[in-house]
Amino acid sequence: MPDRQSGKYWDAAWNPITGCTAEYGCWERCWARAISTHFPALTGGDFSPRFHPDRLPKMPDGKGKVVAVCWLGDMFAEGVEQQWQENVWWEMGRYTEHIFLVLTKRVEAMCEFARARVPQPHIWLGASAYKQRWLNWNLRDLAGLSGWNRWLSLEPMLYPMSLSEAMDDWWESGNCPVWFVVGGETGPGARRCDPDWIRRIRDECAAHGVPLWVKQINRKCRLAEMPEDLRVREVPAEVGRPISHGEAMRIARETLETAERERIEVARAEAKRGIHYKDETGD
Repeated sequence: MPDRQSGKYWDAAWNPITGCTAEYGCWERCWARAISTHFPALTGGDFSPRFHPDRLPKMPDGKGKVVAVCWLGDMFAEGVEQQWQENVWWEMGRYTEHIFLVLTKRVEAMCEFARARVPQPHIWLGASAYKQRWLNWNLRDLAGLSGWNRWLSLEPMLYPMSLSEAMDDWWESGNCPVWFVVGGETGPGARRCDPDWIRRIRDECAAHGVPLWVKQINRKCRLAEMPEDLRVREVPAEVGRPISHGEAMRIARETLETAERERIEVARAEAKRGIHYKDETGD
């Protein structure tokens, strides 16, 4: 189970794919890249995308673990071959007793990959955002990914953000992400995160009953070091509840049927309202 005292919300790390590419501003301050510099054996010598097939069968012992998937890089970065992704996906599909947290900044690529596959309730698809523009884009992409459990990491939170600005339609439908994680930047030269920015996210999540995990604020990770009103470390009900392979397949079938109904309803509603998404540019 996630450790509420330390702020670590996963039980084990699993990195059969490592590395990333320098296409986003976070490259210079990337914590995974810094770890790779100090411990090159973890990523195979450098931080370019790399596949480690020997790590595929190395799953955590026990059941009901929360597994951080390929966080020493980005599973959907440029240079990551689709066959690597397929191998990782197939392996995750075998272990329905765990919850796998996939996290990427390349949300469009992840959604394209996932739409071609049967949703699996124990594989949670996550997007990372550090400011409002990215949050809006990522939620727009995730909204079109019905059937999957989706989650958001607002970390590092470098600017004020609002979920309501990006999620008005989601709140109304009830088809919301299952979890939000938020936190400030860590490491040398960390930029400040205003606690009031996190309070706004806390209030929005609380108003709609979505679990929130406040990971850290300005390098303070331990619960006792944080402001009392921000000691919020909630987990979804599914965490720590292993499911059998048969149950996972049943849920997947039901999810597909529900997703198809939702897709038709959303398409009809958008056509009626004349919705056209604006093509935004910028970092």
